[in-house]
Amino acid sequence: MRPLDQLKTITDSLENLVNKPVSSKDRDIVIEQIQDKLTQRQKVIDQLKTPQTDDDKKLGQDILKKDRVIQEKVQELLLDVKKDMNKHKKHKNTSTKYLNPYQHVSVKDGSYWDKKK
Repeated sequence: MRPLDQLKTITDSLENLVNKPVSSKDRDIVIEQIQDKLTQRQKVIDQLKTPQTDDDKKLGQDILKKDRVIQEKVQELLLDVKKDMNKHKKHKNTSTKYLNPYQHVSVKDGSYWDKKK
């Protein structure tokens, strides 16, 4: 199989992978699969040479279009991960404040010094 055909096959499978709906439980597995596909794809890209025929050029343009879609979907996945991390951090801070609400309060009033003799 030619490297360009391998690249198309890997790109198609990667596109199918990122277009599937992902739950928060399965997200780690999907991210690992995406990383594996990207590694395979990079190895094939390193083997590529300049396109010789018009069919190769059209195939390359098709791959580039799919690559843009893949990048957008991966960015959405990244944003979902960031949202979940911020949500978890906020929940952690809220629960800490609830358990010990006076942790960061340093009030000095309440003491009275009597200067009379």
